[in-house]
Amino acid sequence: MLKLRIISALIGIPILLSLVWAGHWFLVAGVALLAGLAWREFRNLAQAAGLQVFTLWGWLFVLILPLVAYLESRELFWGLSLQLYLGCLIGMAFIFIGVYPRRSLADMAATFWGIVYTGGLFSYWIWLRHLDEGFYWILLTFFLTWATDTGAYLVGRKWGRHRPWPQLSPNKTREGAYGGLLFCFVVSLLFSRFFPYWGGPSLSPPTAILLGLVVGSVAQAGDLVESGLKRLGGVKDSGTLIPGHGGILDRFDSLLFTVPVVYFLVKIFV
Repeated sequence: MLKLRIISALIGIPILLSLVWAGHWFLVAGVALLAGLAWREFRNLAQAAGLQVFTLWGWLFVLILPLVAYLESRELFWGLSLQLYLGCLIGMAFIFIGVYPRRSLADMAATFWGIVYTGGLFSYWIWLRHLDEGFYWILLTFFLTWATDTGAYLVGRKWGRHRPWPQLSPNKTREGAYGGLLFCFVVSLLFSRFFPYWGGPSLSPPTAILLGLVVGSVAQAGDLVESGLKRLGGVKDSGTLIPGHGGILDRFDSLLFTVPVVYFLVKIFV
């Protein structure tokens, strides 16, 4: 299993970073692909949990959202995302009227939640990439997220005793959560010291501390959310696409939440 994980990482990470570096339509296409695959996994999880999402409606908006994010980030349109979400809700309301009582309100809510969870959150990769020095901000987000995952795993495996979420994710421990925060905090401070030498943005120590604490917390929250989805569906992994890792949601669950959070932190504090 470890060998498969390493091989998948050695192949996948360079491809991912190349798409982020290229930006523009290359990144839009890559994000749309990831969002579409994530939506398929979410649909399967929802069905396993007894929900019937509006599949085609979801595909439509999940694939459009990355394009809309690109157009807005390039200042070609403003407010298009909000209008798209409102249009999605209104359209789903009419669909719900037509299919009731074969579909429930829970099905409609799950559909909208899945659209935002996959297409909406993945689209923030495009928003963050098109900020000033956006490639470096995404790179920083990746490293902080991976540091959190690594710290939580290593510390939890060695010293984990208390399990605060036995129903949601029984293998997660409080000690592991603290370890993830610590690793993220340290990596953030290291980046604040050396990032400018690599061509990245300058980070003040307070900003680095804020990033480390917030990203370390949000990354683990994203992991727990996806664990809850799998628990509801009664499955171990969201998919089998990535050997040794599971599905797209298994691999990107934390990044789905950390990238949008870093985007807003940069917009507000940098």
